[in-house]
Amino acid sequence: LQDGQGTYLCADAADGESVGEEAKERRSEEAEKREREERRREQGGQGVEKRRGETDPRGLYKMGDLVPSLLRDVTPKRRSELSFLSEAWSQAAGPEVARRSRVVSCARGTLTVYVESAPLRQELETFRKPEILQRIRDLALPLRIVSLRTVLRPAAG
Repeated sequence: LQDGQGTYLCADAADGESVGEEAKERRSEEAEKREREERRREQGGQGVEKRRGETDPRGLYKMGDLVPSLLRDVTPKRRSELSFLSEAWSQAAGPEVARRSRVVSCARGTLTVYVESAPLRQELETFRKPEILQRIRDLALPLRIVSLRTVLRPAAG
């Protein structure tokens, strides 16, 4: 739903689903409560300040308020997952290879690793891939890694 002040997401309705009567009544009650708080504030009483992420009178959330909180929830998990995978990669590939490479992602069972040189990439792809994958499996990771993808690290610039 959009209005002149931004895009909103209704927490009570699924994609394309209309909001039921209970949700409409709840929003109506919430709107009345906000109006009372607003009147109290105008009369000098202590009202409740509107905070980021609070619904508007229609019970909708501003998308701009939701996205940052969603990213905050996902980012630490991803960061800790990459740290965990980097440690596993270091154990499976060995310290020399780990020093010259970096885990960048794990999606759909494929571990993707940046390597610093074409010769290292060739060595891993041609000679060491089965051995490293077996070592990763032996570590009994909670993630199921079935393939390894090595990518030449993009040049910094």
